[in-house]
Amino acid sequence: MPKEFTEADRQSMDTAAASAEADLENIPEEALQVVANWWKKWYPDAGHKRLARVLLQYAPKEKEE
Repeated sequence: MPKEFTEADRQSMDTAAASAEADLENIPEEALQVVANWWKKWYPDAGHKRLARVLLQYAPKEKEE
């Protein structure tokens, strides 16, 4: 049986999202705008998970710290 999604899970994800947003300060705004516009164009038809998989193809294979 799948694990139930709890309030603690939700809070953890909210915290991670806030950290991810803060980390965007390290990326040039022009680059963010290009990716954001691409995402906005495609997510209604492709969905967030599929777009994430597409983008992750461009990430290095080794885990970054």
